[in-house]
Amino acid sequence: MKNKFIKLIAIILLIPLLVGVFFFKGRKVETDRNLEIIEGLELKEQSSYPIEFSYPGRVYSKRKTDLSFELAGTIAEFYYDDGDFVNKGTTIAALNTEKLEAQRRKIIAQKNQVEYQMKLLKVTKDRAKKLEAQGAISRQEYDESNFNYQSKFSELDSLNAQIDIIDSDISKAYIVAPFSGKLSNKVLDDGAIINPGTPVISIFENNQPEIRVGIPSNQKLIFKQGGIYNFSLENQNFEARLNSFLPNLDPSQRTVTAVFGLNPKIEFSEGEFVYLKLSKSVLDDVFYIPQEALSQGVRGLWNLMKLNSEDDTQYQITNLPVEIIHLSDTGAYVKGPIKNGDLIVKHGTHKLVPGQRVKLKNS
Repeated sequence: MKNKFIKLIAIILLIPLLVGVFFFKGRKVETDRNLEIIEGLELKEQSSYPIEFSYPGRVYSKRKTDLSFELAGTIAEFYYDDGDFVNKGTTIAALNTEKLEAQRRKIIAQKNQVEYQMKLLKVTKDRAKKLEAQGAISRQEYDESNFNYQSKFSELDSLNAQIDIIDSDISKAYIVAPFSGKLSNKVLDDGAIINPGTPVISIFENNQPEIRVGIPSNQKLIFKQGGIYNFSLENQNFEARLNSFLPNLDPSQRTVTAVFGLNPKIEFSEGEFVYLKLSKSVLDDVFYIPQEALSQGVRGLWNLMKLNSEDDTQYQITNLPVEIIHLSDTGAYVKGPIKNGDLIVKHGTHKLVPGQRVKLKNS
């Protein structure tokens, strides 16, 4: 009887203990299910970090010419317009040449008349020579006939020279492409009256574009002629080869001009701004942190959310202040009370608070 009583007492005492164990396990399972699941990042110390910087430059055509007529006159027609590509020797525009052509026809008519007169004078000269040989006329009469014939040669030469001058003027009434390229900056249209040398349109050689960049004179030695360098234009990145440095120094900026050759397959506008991208390495012990892992702190510092392990599945968050040494496009290089192997919240810090317990993704 006494043994039965002892067993009963033992069972009564064990019941609360068993209930507590089952309750605790249920709470733990429920707590694990409610924990925020985050992605962690293990920190790795670096002995240096890169600093990127850039110099602005502009794109230029290797050759650019403002085209104009050598004569005064009225523009008859433009055969091409802004943006058109033309080959070397292509006629781009023309002046009205009606007056010049009329003058040419007039002189040709005079030339024809002189040639007819010369035929007649030659016949007269030849007849006079025979008559002079027969003694029918005097030597003086023959000389006069020969002189009349010979004088027409100088008159014919003068007319030919006038035709050459008019032909030259007619050729100057046309604008011809001096090299292959694209047209731009058209400032006049058909019917405009112009003076000699007035620019009417420009041509840009686009098969050998160049970039000209002002480089601080004390940085010139880091460049290698023939080297390939990186450039950017908005979101476009491309490469260009360093062709040369111009010999003159800009005294106000203390820069020398570097000339880079561009791939002609890359299309740019004349005068467009681009940026030469360079980088250098700075020796310092730092940690690289993605932007998403940083949150703003106080007194110019920033915070990381460190993950402190409580068991195999749970971590508690602690704020750690860090100093940003250098910013990059995607993150920052920092110093602070952190070390190799520390685990931090990789992103989503705005949803978390210090002291909060979380679970690692895939843990």
